[in-house]
Amino acid sequence: MRFVQFADAHGDPEAAVVHNGARYPLGVPMRQLIDDGLNSALCRGEHAIAESAPLASDVGGGALIPFQPSSFRDFMTFYEHTCGTSGTGVVSAEWYEQPVFYFSNTSTCVPGDGSMVAYPPGSEQLDFEAEVAAVITGRGTDLTVAEAARHVFGYTILNDWSARDTQLREMRVGLGPAKGKDFATTIGPCIVTADEYGSRRTSDGRLDADVRAYVNGHLLGADNLVNMSWRFEELIAHASRGSAVDSGDIIGSGTAGNGGCLLELRSNHPDPPPYLSPGDEVRIEVDGLGSITNVVGYPTKAPKVGRARPPLRPRHAVDTALFGVPAGHTYSEGRM
Repeated sequence: MRFVQFADAHGDPEAAVVHNGARYPLGVPMRQLIDDGLNSALCRGEHAIAESAPLASDVGGGALIPFQPSSFRDFMTFYEHTCGTSGTGVVSAEWYEQPVFYFSNTSTCVPGDGSMVAYPPGSEQLDFEAEVAAVITGRGTDLTVAEAARHVFGYTILNDWSARDTQLREMRVGLGPAKGKDFATTIGPCIVTADEYGSRRTSDGRLDADVRAYVNGHLLGADNLVNMSWRFEELIAHASRGSAVDSGDIIGSGTAGNGGCLLELRSNHPDPPPYLSPGDEVRIEVDGLGSITNVVGYPTKAPKVGRARPPLRPRHAVDTALFGVPAGHTYSEGRM
C-alpha cells in the first residue's frame, strides 16, 4: 500500500491510503499508523478503501512530509559514490568491514512538493543527495538481520541536502558532518509499505529500483538500489547494535552512485557541473516511490559565533598566531 499525509479541515496532519489515484482518509496521523505497526496499517487501509469516500481533489492540497521522523541515521552504502567522493578514488579498508552512518537533524525535514530550500548561512556550495530511506516501526535492540526486516514499515525518497564547503571545514577537525547537513532534508512524497516494495527484491535480497536525479530538468545521475553493498535490514541491525532503533526512525541508504550528487560529478567529470544556484529545481525520482522536487532559495544570514579563544590555563604551548592574539599576551582571570 501507499500512504500519504495531508492537512485535515483543522490543519492537523492525517494519513490517507492511495488507491487508484484517490486518497482515502484514515482518521489518524501517519505517526500513529507507523507506531501501530504494518499489519494494523494494512487493515486500516483496506477498511478505508472499502468503507470510506475518497477525498475531494481540492481537500488537503497542501503537501506535507509523510511524517516527522524521530531520528535519522544516514549510511554510506554505494561503492561508486564512496569511491567518487573519497578524494583518492579508492575506498578505505574500514568501509568494507561494516556499514557506517552519521546522525542528522529531523527538525528541518521539508516536503518535496516544489517547496523552497534556502542556502544555509555561510555556504556557497549547495548540493543534493539522491537516496531512499526505510521507515522503522517498533522498538528493537541488538537485532538480527531477520528481526530487523520485521521492523521495516516501508520506504520513502530522501534528499540529504549538503553544504559542501561547510562540511569540508568541519570534517577537517575530525568530527562531523554536522552543520554541513542539518539545515534541510526532504522526504516523501509517500511511504510505500514493506510488503509492496518487497516484491522488488533480487535473489540476494536487495531492492531493484532505479534512482534518478535531475537539475532543471536535466538528468545528472542514475543508479539502482541493487548497488547498495548492504541491504536495509542489515543497516537496521547494525544501527541497533548496542543501541536501539525505534518507531518513527528513518534509515538512509546513503547517496546513490553515478551522479547521485554534484560532489561526485565534480570529482570525476571532465566538465564538472556547478553547485546549485538560487532558482535551480532539483527532482529525485525512484521507481515505485514517485518523485520529490524542491527549488533552491537564496542564502540566509545568521549571527556568527566567532573564533576559538586560547586556553585560560594552558597545559602546553599555545599557538598565539592561530588564535589571533599577540605573542606574550596574557589573560587576567576574572570570575563571574
